[in-house]
Amino acid sequence: DDDLVFDYAHYHSNELKVENLIFQNIQYSIGKEVKALSIPFDLIIKFNKKQLQKCNLYLNRTLLWRGTINYKAFSQDFLIDLISPGIDFKNAYDVKFSIGNNLQIKYYDDSYKSFYSIKDTVLHAALKIKLDSVSSFGEFAYFDISWDTNHIFSVHDFIKNFLGRDILTNRTVGLFGPKKYTLLDFWTSWCPPCLKQHQIIKDSASIFLSKKISITGVIIDNTENKRNTISYIVKHNIHWSNIFISTGSQDEQKFKPFNVDIYPTYFLVDNSSNSIIARTQSIMKMFEIIKKIK
Repeated sequence: DDDLVFDYAHYHSNELKVENLIFQNIQYSIGKEVKALSIPFDLIIKFNKKQLQKCNLYLNRTLLWRGTINYKAFSQDFLIDLISPGIDFKNAYDVKFSIGNNLQIKYYDDSYKSFYSIKDTVLHAALKIKLDSVSSFGEFAYFDISWDTNHIFSVHDFIKNFLGRDILTNRTVGLFGPKKYTLLDFWTSWCPPCLKQHQIIKDSASIFLSKKISITGVIIDNTENKRNTISYIVKHNIHWSNIFISTGSQDEQKFKPFNVDIYPTYFLVDNSSNSIIARTQSIMKMFEIIKKIK
């Protein structure tokens, strides 16, 4: 019974998202199945400012599961988001799911979540998780989960032990810099926001110096773009180490648990504990977090 009012003249997007709405006790049927639902959902309104009478409405319904799997001496917590574009989960090909924060990052933005489709298999620490099917109304989600203690992903060991090649010198280098913390900068030469934020990083050298932060660039890209990347680094005097990783290589697969599918993405790492403190897509947001560390 509530009215939703917004001032489109001051709204810079053509999309409005209203979160956490509730359908109270609605009668909903799928074939012969009928159920009274009281469910939360998100409403997305896509509109044209010149023709406001024509709007497209979309419903997203999200469910959340939290659990622990125990196997012999091992125990693994996991968190699963399940999202459907609509009220029900009948059209399984549209259902998406994501696995919770398995890198145990303290500060992170929404970019951390990567959504997968039904039948996809996701590695989560020692677990391999595949969404098999979902009941029509979403009360049950069926996952195939296997436990492989021989291939447990440890972010601490990975960050400490990973070795790559510096793109300019071809020297073998690790992800860590020589200081107390390291900022990992995932970027590519064809990403304008990446290049723009490089200048901000260069202009903020005093912040990194005072907080004892080194910088390591991680470039996951096609091999044919390597020459352009080198030219950019030399031309713009990018003075920190950058590791180039070819798309499709084994090293690229090692970075999959980091869920980096948008550039730039930044990770702040504590070198002493090999742990990730923060993840953001904006260097300005990362600066806000950096101010909090000692």
